[in-house]
Amino acid sequence: MCFAGVTLPRSTGVGLPEKARDQQRLRWRDRLSVKQARIAVGLTLLIGLLFSGIQIMWDLREEQHLIDRTVNQVLATLRESATQAAYGLDETLAARVVSGIFEYDPVYEAELRDNFNNVLARKVEQPSSSNRAFLTQLMFGENQEYEIALQTDAPSGLVGHLRVKIDTDLIADGFLNRASRVLWSGILRNLLLGLVLVAFFYTTLTKPLLGIAAQLRKIDPEKPDSADIDIPTHHSRNELGMILQTMRSLMERVSTNLDRLLEAQKKVRDRENRLSAIVQNVADGILTITPNGRIVEHNAATKEILGMLRDETAKGRTLHEFLMPHAIPLLEHSLEELAAHAQGSGTVEKRFTLPIIRADQKEIDVSIALRPIPDSATPLMTAVLNDITVRKRYEEQLIYMANHDTLTNLPNRSMLERSLSDALQTHKDSAAKRSGATAILFIDLDRFKVINDSLGHDVGDLLLRAVALRLQRVIGRQEIVGRLGGDEFLIIIPELKETQDAAILSQAVLDALAPSFDINGRVLFVTP
Repeated sequence: MCFAGVTLPRSTGVGLPEKARDQQRLRWRDRLSVKQARIAVGLTLLIGLLFSGIQIMWDLREEQHLIDRTVNQVLATLRESATQAAYGLDETLAARVVSGIFEYDPVYEAELRDNFNNVLARKVEQPSSSNRAFLTQLMFGENQEYEIALQTDAPSGLVGHLRVKIDTDLIADGFLNRASRVLWSGILRNLLLGLVLVAFFYTTLTKPLLGIAAQLRKIDPEKPDSADIDIPTHHSRNELGMILQTMRSLMERVSTNLDRLLEAQKKVRDRENRLSAIVQNVADGILTITPNGRIVEHNAATKEILGMLRDETAKGRTLHEFLMPHAIPLLEHSLEELAAHAQGSGTVEKRFTLPIIRADQKEIDVSIALRPIPDSATPLMTAVLNDITVRKRYEEQLIYMANHDTLTNLPNRSMLERSLSDALQTHKDSAAKRSGATAILFIDLDRFKVINDSLGHDVGDLLLRAVALRLQRVIGRQEIVGRLGGDEFLIIIPELKETQDAAILSQAVLDALAPSFDINGRVLFVTP
Protein backbone atom coordinates (compact mmCIF):
# COMPACT_ATOMS: atom_id res chain seq x y z
CA MET A 1 0.00 0.00 0.00
CA CYS A 2 1.39 3.39 -0.90
CA PHE A 3 0.25 6.65 0.62
CA ALA A 4 2.08 9.10 -1.61
CA GLY A 5 0.46 10.18 -4.86
CA VAL A 6 1.42 8.06 -7.84
CA THR A 7 2.09 9.74 -11.18
CA LEU A 8 1.84 7.67 -14.32
CA PRO A 9 4.66 8.14 -16.84
CA ARG A 10 3.65 10.53 -19.58
CA SER A 11 3.49 9.13 -23.06
CA THR A 12 6.40 10.15 -25.24
CA GLY A 13 4.38 9.66 -28.41
CA VAL A 14 6.12 8.54 -31.54
CA GLY A 15 8.68 11.34 -31.57
CA LEU A 16 12.15 11.43 -30.12
CA PRO A 17 13.53 13.62 -27.34
CA GLU A 18 14.63 17.00 -28.65
CA LYS A 19 18.33 16.33 -28.10
CA ALA A 20 18.13 12.89 -29.71
CA ARG A 21 16.26 14.30 -32.69
CA ASP A 22 18.92 16.94 -33.25
CA GLN A 23 21.65 14.33 -33.08
CA GLN A 24 19.85 11.90 -35.39
CA ARG A 25 21.99 11.98 -38.50
CA LEU A 26 22.68 9.03 -40.79
CA ARG A 27 26.18 8.27 -41.93
CA TRP A 28 26.58 7.72 -45.65
CA ARG A 29 27.52 4.10 -45.23
CA ASP A 30 24.36 3.50 -43.18
CA ARG A 31 21.98 4.91 -45.78
CA LEU A 32 19.78 2.52 -47.71
CA SER A 33 20.78 4.01 -51.05
CA VAL A 34 24.47 3.38 -50.37
CA LYS A 35 23.77 -0.12 -49.10
CA GLN A 36 21.57 -0.95 -52.10
CA ALA A 37 24.11 0.54 -54.51
CA ARG A 38 26.92 -1.33 -52.79
CA ILE A 39 25.05 -4.60 -53.14
CA ALA A 40 24.16 -3.84 -56.76
CA VAL A 41 27.74 -2.85 -57.63
CA GLY A 42 29.07 -5.93 -55.92
CA LEU A 43 26.71 -8.18 -57.83
CA THR A 44 27.38 -6.47 -61.17
CA LEU A 45 31.10 -6.58 -60.46
CA LEU A 46 30.97 -10.29 -59.80
CA ILE A 47 28.84 -10.89 -62.88
CA GLY A 48 31.10 -8.61 -64.94
CA LEU A 49 34.22 -10.41 -63.72
CA LEU A 50 32.58 -13.74 -64.49
CA PHE A 51 31.70 -12.74 -68.05
CA SER A 52 35.06 -11.03 -68.50
CA GLY A 53 36.78 -14.23 -67.39
CA ILE A 54 34.68 -16.24 -69.82
CA GLN A 55 35.51 -13.78 -72.59
CA ILE A 56 39.22 -13.93 -71.76
CA MET A 57 39.18 -17.73 -71.79
CA TRP A 58 37.40 -17.68 -75.11
CA ASP A 59 39.87 -15.13 -76.51
CA LEU A 60 42.76 -17.24 -75.18
CA ARG A 61 41.49 -20.24 -77.04
CA GLU A 62 41.05 -18.18 -80.20
CA GLU A 63 44.52 -16.71 -79.71
CA GLN A 64 46.05 -20.18 -79.51
CA HIS A 65 44.24 -21.25 -82.69
CA LEU A 66 45.32 -18.03 -84.40
CA ILE A 67 48.96 -18.70 -83.53
CA ASP A 68 48.73 -22.20 -84.94
CA ARG A 69 47.09 -20.99 -88.15
CA THR A 70 49.52 -18.11 -88.59
CA VAL A 71 52.63 -20.23 -88.08
CA ASN A 72 51.28 -22.94 -90.35
CA GLN A 73 50.47 -20.35 -93.02
CA VAL A 74 54.00 -18.89 -92.78
CA LEU A 75 55.52 -22.35 -93.05
CA ALA A 76 53.21 -23.30 -95.91
CA THR A 77 54.23 -20.13 -97.73
CA LEU A 78 57.94 -20.94 -97.44
CA ARG A 79 57.58 -24.69 -97.92
CA GLU A 80 58.37 -24.65 -101.67
CA SER A 81 61.46 -22.47 -101.29
CA ALA A 82 62.64 -24.49 -98.33
CA THR A 83 62.11 -27.75 -100.30
CA GLN A 84 64.19 -26.42 -103.22
CA ALA A 85 66.95 -25.34 -100.83
CA ALA A 86 66.99 -28.72 -99.10
CA TYR A 87 66.79 -30.67 -102.34
CA GLY A 88 69.58 -28.72 -103.97
CA LEU A 89 71.56 -28.30 -100.73
CA ASP A 90 71.55 -24.57 -101.47
CA GLU A 91 72.70 -22.86 -98.28
CA THR A 92 72.16 -19.37 -99.70
CA LEU A 93 68.56 -20.08 -100.53
CA ALA A 94 68.17 -21.80 -97.16
CA ALA A 95 69.48 -18.69 -95.42
CA ARG A 96 66.99 -16.51 -97.26
CA VAL A 97 64.15 -18.89 -96.27
CA VAL A 98 65.16 -18.78 -92.63
CA SER A 99 65.43 -14.99 -92.70
CA GLY A 100 61.98 -14.78 -94.27
CA ILE A 101 60.53 -16.77 -91.37
CA PHE A 102 61.75 -14.09 -88.93
CA GLU A 103 59.41 -11.61 -90.62
CA TYR A 104 56.84 -13.13 -88.20
CA ASP A 105 57.76 -11.39 -84.94
CA PRO A 106 56.99 -14.19 -82.44
CA VAL A 107 59.66 -16.47 -84.12
CA TYR A 108 62.93 -16.44 -82.27
CA GLU A 109 64.57 -19.56 -83.74
CA ALA A 110 64.42 -21.16 -87.22
CA GLU A 111 66.36 -24.07 -88.68
CA LEU A 112 66.44 -25.77 -92.12
CA ARG A 113 67.95 -29.28 -92.36
CA ASP A 114 68.37 -31.79 -95.17
CA ASN A 115 67.18 -35.31 -94.91
CA PHE A 116 70.51 -36.33 -93.36
CA ASN A 117 69.94 -33.78 -90.52
CA ASN A 118 72.67 -31.52 -91.82
CA VAL A 119 71.88 -27.90 -90.98
CA LEU A 120 71.66 -25.85 -94.13
CA ALA A 121 70.64 -22.61 -92.36
CA ARG A 122 69.87 -21.65 -88.79
CA LYS A 123 69.02 -18.36 -87.06
CA VAL A 124 68.47 -17.73 -83.37
CA GLU A 125 67.48 -14.56 -81.54
CA GLN A 126 67.14 -13.97 -77.80
CA PRO A 127 63.51 -14.62 -76.72
CA SER A 128 61.78 -11.83 -74.79
CA SER A 129 61.27 -12.10 -71.04
CA SER A 130 58.72 -10.53 -68.72
CA ASN A 131 57.63 -10.63 -65.11
CA ARG A 132 54.47 -12.45 -66.14
CA ALA A 133 56.20 -15.70 -67.08
CA PHE A 134 53.92 -17.64 -64.75
CA LEU A 135 50.79 -16.40 -66.55
CA THR A 136 52.44 -17.10 -69.92
CA GLN A 137 53.18 -20.70 -69.02
CA LEU A 138 49.69 -21.07 -67.53
CA MET A 139 47.97 -19.85 -70.71
CA PHE A 140 50.33 -20.90 -73.55
CA GLY A 141 52.75 -23.31 -71.90
CA GLU A 142 56.47 -23.28 -72.71
CA ASN A 143 57.80 -21.73 -75.97
CA GLN A 144 56.07 -23.61 -78.77
CA GLU A 145 57.91 -25.46 -81.51
CA TYR A 146 56.64 -26.24 -85.05
CA GLU A 147 58.28 -28.53 -87.60
CA ILE A 148 57.25 -29.58 -91.13
CA ALA A 149 58.69 -32.22 -93.46
CA LEU A 150 59.97 -31.09 -96.89
CA GLN A 151 59.05 -33.51 -99.63
CA THR A 152 59.24 -33.62 -103.44
CA ASP A 153 57.41 -35.59 -106.03
CA ALA A 154 60.48 -37.79 -106.63
CA PRO A 155 60.37 -41.38 -105.52
CA SER A 156 62.76 -40.69 -102.68
CA GLY A 157 60.16 -38.23 -101.25
CA LEU A 158 61.65 -36.60 -98.04
CA VAL A 159 64.44 -34.05 -98.67
CA GLY A 160 64.59 -32.25 -95.30
CA HIS A 161 62.87 -30.51 -92.36
CA LEU A 162 61.98 -26.94 -91.47
CA ARG A 163 61.67 -26.19 -87.72
CA VAL A 164 60.66 -22.91 -85.94
CA LYS A 165 60.19 -21.90 -82.29
CA ILE A 166 57.65 -19.29 -81.20
CA ASP A 167 58.20 -16.78 -78.32
CA THR A 168 55.04 -17.24 -76.27
CA ASP A 169 56.06 -14.43 -73.87
CA LEU A 170 55.76 -11.95 -76.72
CA ILE A 171 52.36 -13.31 -77.72
CA ALA A 172 51.15 -13.50 -74.10
CA ASP A 173 52.26 -9.94 -73.39
CA GLY A 174 49.95 -8.56 -76.01
CA PHE A 175 47.14 -10.86 -75.01
CA LEU A 176 47.47 -9.93 -71.30
CA ASN A 177 47.42 -6.26 -72.18
CA ARG A 178 44.19 -6.73 -74.06
CA ALA A 179 42.75 -8.83 -71.21
CA SER A 180 43.75 -6.16 -68.65
CA ARG A 181 41.97 -3.52 -70.70
CA VAL A 182 38.89 -5.71 -70.77
CA LEU A 183 38.99 -6.23 -66.98
CA TRP A 184 39.68 -2.61 -66.09
CA SER A 185 37.05 -1.35 -68.44
CA GLY A 186 34.55 -3.71 -66.82
CA ILE A 187 35.53 -2.55 -63.33
CA LEU A 188 35.30 1.10 -64.36
CA ARG A 189 31.94 0.44 -65.98
CA ASN A 190 30.67 -1.16 -62.78
CA LEU A 191 31.98 1.72 -60.66
CA LEU A 192 30.20 4.20 -62.88
CA LEU A 193 27.10 2.02 -62.63
CA GLY A 194 27.46 2.08 -58.85
CA LEU A 195 27.57 5.89 -58.80
CA VAL A 196 24.52 6.00 -61.00
CA LEU A 197 22.74 3.53 -58.71
CA VAL A 198 23.70 5.54 -55.60
CA ALA A 199 22.21 8.65 -57.13
CA PHE A 200 19.16 6.70 -58.29
CA PHE A 201 18.53 5.00 -54.96
CA TYR A 202 19.17 8.25 -53.07
CA THR A 203 16.63 10.07 -55.19
CA THR A 204 13.98 7.36 -55.18
CA LEU A 205 14.51 5.80 -51.73
CA THR A 206 16.75 7.59 -49.24
CA LYS A 207 15.57 11.12 -49.91
CA PRO A 208 11.85 10.27 -49.49
CA LEU A 209 12.64 8.29 -46.34
CA LEU A 210 14.63 11.21 -44.95
CA GLY A 211 11.62 13.39 -45.70
CA ILE A 212 9.43 10.99 -43.72
CA ALA A 213 11.93 11.08 -40.84
CA ALA A 214 11.93 14.88 -40.94
CA GLN A 215 8.14 14.90 -40.70
CA LEU A 216 8.21 12.52 -37.75
CA ARG A 217 10.82 14.64 -35.95
CA LYS A 218 8.51 17.65 -36.17
CA ILE A 219 5.68 15.83 -34.40
CA ASP A 220 5.10 17.01 -30.84
CA PRO A 221 5.18 13.87 -28.65
CA GLU A 222 2.93 15.62 -26.12
CA LYS A 223 0.26 16.44 -28.72
CA PRO A 224 0.73 14.27 -31.82
CA ASP A 225 -1.37 15.40 -34.77
CA SER A 226 -1.92 13.31 -37.89
CA ALA A 227 -2.14 16.52 -39.94
CA ASP A 228 1.62 16.95 -39.45
CA ILE A 229 2.21 14.00 -41.80
CA ASP A 230 2.04 15.15 -45.40
CA ILE A 231 1.71 12.61 -48.23
CA PRO A 232 3.31 13.92 -51.46
CA THR A 233 1.14 13.50 -54.55
CA HIS A 234 3.80 11.56 -56.48
CA HIS A 235 4.04 9.06 -53.61
CA SER A 236 0.33 8.70 -52.94
CA ARG A 237 0.06 5.40 -54.82
CA ASN A 238 3.37 3.72 -54.06
CA GLU A 239 4.85 1.99 -51.02
CA LEU A 240 6.09 5.24 -49.44
CA GLY A 241 2.60 6.70 -49.67
CA MET A 242 1.24 3.56 -48.05
CA ILE A 243 3.75 3.94 -45.21
CA LEU A 244 2.80 7.59 -44.70
CA GLN A 245 -0.92 6.75 -44.77
CA THR A 246 -0.36 3.98 -42.22
CA MET A 247 1.61 6.40 -40.01
CA ARG A 248 -1.18 8.97 -40.28
CA SER A 249 -3.79 6.41 -39.22
CA LEU A 250 -1.51 5.22 -36.41
CA MET A 251 -0.98 8.82 -35.30
CA GLU A 252 -4.71 9.38 -35.09
CA ARG A 253 -5.13 6.32 -32.88
CA VAL A 254 -2.11 7.30 -30.77
CA SER A 255 -3.52 10.81 -30.30
CA THR A 256 -6.92 9.43 -29.29
CA ASN A 257 -5.41 6.90 -26.90
CA LEU A 258 -3.07 9.53 -25.47
CA ASP A 259 -6.01 11.82 -24.70
CA ARG A 260 -7.78 8.94 -23.00
CA LEU A 261 -4.64 8.02 -21.11
CA LEU A 262 -4.09 11.57 -19.90
CA GLU A 263 -7.70 11.78 -18.78
CA ALA A 264 -7.43 8.44 -16.98
CA GLN A 265 -4.11 9.54 -15.49
CA LYS A 266 -5.71 12.71 -14.14
CA LYS A 267 -8.57 10.71 -12.63
CA VAL A 268 -6.16 8.24 -11.06
CA ARG A 269 -3.99 11.06 -9.71
CA ASP A 270 -7.02 12.87 -8.24
CA ARG A 271 -8.31 9.64 -6.75
CA GLU A 272 -4.96 8.77 -5.22
CA ASN A 273 -4.54 12.30 -3.86
CA ARG A 274 -7.94 12.01 -2.18
CA LEU A 275 -7.11 8.56 -0.89
CA SER A 276 -3.73 9.75 0.36
CA ALA A 277 -5.36 12.72 2.10
CA ILE A 278 -7.88 10.40 3.76
CA VAL A 279 -5.19 7.95 4.84
CA GLN A 280 -2.95 10.70 6.17
CA ASN A 281 -5.74 12.33 8.16
CA VAL A 282 -7.38 9.31 9.79
CA ALA A 283 -6.72 8.78 13.48
CA ASP A 284 -5.77 5.13 13.01
CA GLY A 285 -2.26 4.16 12.06
CA ILE A 286 -2.15 2.52 8.61
CA LEU A 287 0.99 0.66 7.59
CA THR A 288 2.25 -1.48 4.75
CA ILE A 289 4.44 -4.28 6.06
CA THR A 290 6.21 -7.34 4.70
CA PRO A 291 5.34 -10.86 5.92
CA ASN A 292 8.23 -10.64 8.38
CA GLY A 293 6.86 -7.43 9.91
CA ARG A 294 9.16 -4.87 8.27
CA ILE A 295 7.47 -1.48 7.74
CA VAL A 296 7.42 -0.29 4.12
CA GLU A 297 4.99 2.66 4.30
CA HIS A 298 2.96 4.36 7.02
CA ASN A 299 0.75 7.40 7.55
CA ALA A 300 1.19 10.29 9.96
CA ALA A 301 -1.05 8.77 12.64
CA THR A 302 1.32 5.80 12.91
CA LYS A 303 4.13 8.05 14.14
CA GLU A 304 1.81 9.56 16.74
CA ILE A 305 0.67 6.14 17.98
CA LEU A 306 4.27 4.89 18.16
CA GLY A 307 5.38 8.08 19.94
CA MET A 308 7.91 9.09 17.30
CA LEU A 309 9.18 12.60 16.66
CA ARG A 310 8.19 14.53 13.54
CA ASP A 311 11.56 14.05 11.82
CA GLU A 312 11.67 10.32 12.65
CA THR A 313 10.37 7.57 10.41
CA ALA A 314 9.35 3.99 11.02
CA LYS A 315 10.25 2.87 7.50
CA GLY A 316 12.74 0.03 7.48
CA ARG A 317 12.03 -0.89 11.10
CA THR A 318 9.94 -3.84 12.24
CA LEU A 319 6.83 -3.96 14.38
CA HIS A 320 8.70 -6.28 16.72
CA GLU A 321 10.81 -3.32 17.91
CA PHE A 322 7.70 -1.66 19.39
CA LEU A 323 6.16 -4.71 21.09
CA MET A 324 6.38 -6.01 24.61
CA PRO A 325 8.63 -9.12 24.54
CA HIS A 326 5.83 -11.50 25.48
CA ALA A 327 3.68 -10.25 22.54
CA ILE A 328 6.25 -10.94 19.78
CA PRO A 329 5.34 -14.67 19.36
CA LEU A 330 1.67 -13.71 18.91
CA LEU A 331 2.54 -11.28 16.08
CA GLU A 332 4.91 -13.72 14.37
CA HIS A 333 2.35 -16.52 14.51
CA SER A 334 -0.37 -14.25 13.12
CA LEU A 335 1.87 -13.07 10.26
CA GLU A 336 2.81 -16.63 9.33
CA GLU A 337 -0.80 -17.80 9.48
CA LEU A 338 -1.99 -14.87 7.39
CA ALA A 339 0.78 -15.37 4.80
CA ALA A 340 -0.19 -19.03 4.47
CA HIS A 341 -3.90 -18.25 4.03
CA ALA A 342 -3.20 -15.37 1.65
CA GLN A 343 -2.12 -17.82 -1.05
CA GLY A 344 -5.67 -19.13 -1.28
CA SER A 345 -8.74 -17.31 -2.50
CA GLY A 346 -11.00 -15.03 -0.49
CA THR A 347 -10.34 -12.22 1.94
CA VAL A 348 -8.41 -13.12 5.07
CA GLU A 349 -8.07 -10.83 8.07
CA LYS A 350 -6.59 -11.19 11.55
CA ARG A 351 -7.62 -8.97 14.47
CA PHE A 352 -6.04 -9.04 17.90
CA THR A 353 -4.67 -6.79 20.65
CA LEU A 354 -0.99 -6.07 21.23
CA PRO A 355 0.82 -4.24 24.05
CA ILE A 356 3.22 -1.67 22.59
CA ILE A 357 6.15 0.23 24.04
CA ARG A 358 6.21 3.64 22.36
CA ALA A 359 9.40 5.42 21.41
CA ASP A 360 8.93 7.57 24.53
CA GLN A 361 8.80 4.32 26.62
CA LYS A 362 5.11 4.75 27.33
CA GLU A 363 3.15 1.49 27.30
CA ILE A 364 -0.15 1.40 25.42
CA ASP A 365 -2.55 -1.22 24.08
CA VAL A 366 -3.42 -1.24 20.38
CA SER A 367 -5.92 -3.17 18.34
CA ILE A 368 -4.30 -4.40 15.11
CA ALA A 369 -6.03 -5.65 11.96
CA LEU A 370 -3.84 -7.46 9.40
CA ARG A 371 -4.89 -8.14 5.83
CA PRO A 372 -2.80 -9.22 2.80
CA ILE A 373 -2.65 -6.92 -0.23
CA PRO A 374 -4.06 -8.81 -3.24
CA ASP A 375 -2.31 -8.83 -6.63
CA SER A 376 0.88 -7.36 -5.17
CA ALA A 377 4.14 -7.92 -7.05
CA THR A 378 5.81 -8.72 -3.72
CA PRO A 379 3.98 -10.20 -0.70
CA LEU A 380 2.76 -7.24 1.40
CA MET A 381 0.16 -6.68 4.10
CA THR A 382 -1.74 -3.75 5.51
CA ALA A 383 -1.82 -3.22 9.26
CA VAL A 384 -4.31 -0.88 10.90
CA LEU A 385 -3.38 0.23 14.43
CA ASN A 386 -5.93 1.71 16.83
CA ASP A 387 -4.89 2.95 20.26
CA ILE A 388 -7.37 1.32 22.63
CA THR A 389 -5.56 2.22 25.86
CA VAL A 390 -8.22 4.70 27.01
CA ARG A 391 -11.06 2.48 25.84
CA LYS A 392 -9.55 -0.54 27.55
CA ARG A 393 -9.16 1.37 30.81
CA TYR A 394 -12.72 2.58 30.50
CA GLU A 395 -13.91 -0.95 29.88
CA GLU A 396 -11.95 -2.15 32.88
CA GLN A 397 -13.48 0.63 34.91
CA LEU A 398 -16.96 -0.36 33.76
CA ILE A 399 -16.28 -3.97 34.63
CA TYR A 400 -14.97 -2.90 38.02
CA MET A 401 -18.01 -0.73 38.66
CA ALA A 402 -20.34 -3.51 37.58
CA ASN A 403 -18.74 -5.91 40.06
CA HIS A 404 -17.96 -3.61 43.01
CA ASP A 405 -19.94 -1.56 45.45
CA THR A 406 -19.54 2.12 44.66
CA LEU A 407 -19.54 3.13 48.33
CA THR A 408 -17.08 0.67 49.85
CA ASN A 409 -15.25 -0.54 46.67
CA LEU A 410 -15.92 -4.09 47.91
CA PRO A 411 -17.27 -6.81 45.57
CA ASN A 412 -21.03 -6.37 45.18
CA ARG A 413 -23.78 -8.98 45.29
CA SER A 414 -23.30 -9.98 41.65
CA MET A 415 -19.58 -10.60 42.01
CA LEU A 416 -20.11 -12.42 45.34
CA GLU A 417 -22.58 -14.75 43.67
CA ARG A 418 -20.12 -15.57 40.86
CA SER A 419 -17.28 -16.08 43.33
CA LEU A 420 -19.43 -18.40 45.45
CA SER A 421 -20.59 -20.28 42.37
CA ASP A 422 -16.99 -20.71 41.19
CA ALA A 423 -15.90 -21.97 44.59
CA LEU A 424 -18.74 -24.49 44.76
CA GLN A 425 -18.05 -25.64 41.18
CA THR A 426 -14.43 -26.21 42.09
CA HIS A 427 -15.42 -28.48 44.96
CA LYS A 428 -17.90 -30.24 42.70
CA ASP A 429 -15.22 -30.94 40.09
CA SER A 430 -12.84 -32.27 42.76
CA ALA A 431 -15.49 -34.20 44.76
CA ALA A 432 -13.54 -37.42 44.34
CA LYS A 433 -10.70 -35.99 46.38
CA ARG A 434 -13.08 -35.12 49.26
CA SER A 435 -10.72 -32.44 50.55
CA GLY A 436 -11.62 -28.95 51.85
CA ALA A 437 -14.89 -27.03 51.87
CA THR A 438 -16.37 -23.59 51.25
CA ALA A 439 -17.62 -21.44 54.11
CA ILE A 440 -19.49 -18.16 54.14
CA LEU A 441 -19.81 -15.60 56.92
CA PHE A 442 -22.88 -13.38 56.83
CA ILE A 443 -22.41 -10.09 58.68
CA ASP A 444 -25.23 -7.72 59.63
CA LEU A 445 -24.55 -4.52 61.65
CA ASP A 446 -26.76 -3.88 64.69
CA ARG A 447 -28.13 -0.37 65.40
CA PHE A 448 -26.89 0.86 61.97
CA LYS A 449 -30.38 2.00 61.03
CA VAL A 450 -30.58 4.11 64.20
CA ILE A 451 -27.25 5.76 63.41
CA ASN A 452 -28.20 6.32 59.78
CA ASP A 453 -31.58 7.86 60.68
CA SER A 454 -30.37 9.97 63.60
CA LEU A 455 -27.03 11.24 62.26
CA GLY A 456 -27.78 11.25 58.53
CA HIS A 457 -26.85 9.21 55.50
CA ASP A 458 -23.45 10.87 55.14
CA VAL A 459 -22.38 9.58 58.54
CA GLY A 460 -23.88 6.18 57.73
CA ASP A 461 -21.88 6.00 54.48
CA LEU A 462 -18.67 6.91 56.27
CA LEU A 463 -19.35 4.24 58.87
CA LEU A 464 -19.90 1.60 56.20
CA ARG A 465 -16.59 2.52 54.56
CA ALA A 466 -14.80 2.24 57.89
CA VAL A 467 -16.36 -1.17 58.51
CA ALA A 468 -15.28 -2.30 55.02
CA LEU A 469 -11.67 -1.25 55.70
CA ARG A 470 -11.56 -3.24 58.97
CA LEU A 471 -13.00 -6.32 57.27
CA GLN A 472 -10.40 -6.10 54.50
CA ARG A 473 -7.65 -6.06 57.12
CA VAL A 474 -9.02 -9.19 58.75
CA ILE A 475 -9.35 -11.50 55.75
CA GLY A 476 -6.45 -13.26 54.10
CA ARG A 477 -5.51 -13.61 50.44
CA GLN A 478 -7.89 -16.48 49.80
CA GLU A 479 -10.96 -15.01 51.47
CA ILE A 480 -13.35 -12.68 49.68
CA VAL A 481 -15.27 -9.95 51.46
CA GLY A 482 -18.13 -8.06 49.82
CA ARG A 483 -21.20 -5.97 50.51
CA LEU A 484 -24.59 -7.47 49.81
CA GLY A 485 -26.36 -4.17 50.32
CA GLY A 486 -27.36 -1.86 53.19
CA ASP A 487 -25.48 -2.95 56.32
CA GLU A 488 -25.02 -6.54 55.15
CA PHE A 489 -21.61 -7.96 54.32
CA LEU A 490 -20.49 -11.41 53.25
CA ILE A 491 -17.16 -13.22 53.58
CA ILE A 492 -16.43 -16.26 51.43
CA ILE A 493 -13.79 -18.77 52.44
CA PRO A 494 -13.33 -20.86 49.22
CA GLU A 495 -10.69 -23.27 50.54
CA LEU A 496 -11.58 -24.12 54.14
CA LYS A 497 -9.20 -26.73 55.47
CA GLU A 498 -10.52 -27.00 59.01
CA THR A 499 -13.96 -26.07 60.42
CA GLN A 500 -12.38 -24.19 63.28
CA ASP A 501 -10.73 -21.86 60.74
CA ALA A 502 -14.18 -20.38 60.05
CA ALA A 503 -14.75 -19.89 63.78
CA ILE A 504 -11.37 -18.23 64.13
CA LEU A 505 -12.14 -15.85 61.26
CA SER A 506 -15.57 -15.09 62.76
CA GLN A 507 -13.98 -14.16 66.07
CA ALA A 508 -11.45 -12.02 64.27
CA VAL A 509 -14.31 -10.16 62.60
CA LEU A 510 -16.00 -9.59 65.97
CA ASP A 511 -12.75 -8.36 67.47
CA ALA A 512 -12.12 -6.04 64.52
CA LEU A 513 -15.53 -4.40 64.77
CA ALA A 514 -15.60 -4.15 68.58
CA PRO A 515 -13.51 -0.94 68.89
CA SER A 516 -15.32 2.35 68.39
CA PHE A 517 -15.38 4.23 65.09
CA ASP A 518 -14.43 7.90 64.93
CA ILE A 519 -16.73 9.42 62.31
CA ASN A 520 -16.46 13.18 61.93
CA GLY A 521 -15.57 13.55 65.62
CA ARG A 522 -18.34 11.24 66.75
CA VAL A 523 -17.57 7.97 68.56
CA LEU A 524 -19.79 5.22 67.29
CA PHE A 525 -20.12 1.54 68.12
CA VAL A 526 -21.58 -1.24 65.97
CA THR A 527 -21.85 -4.94 66.63
CA PRO A 528 -22.43 -7.67 64.09
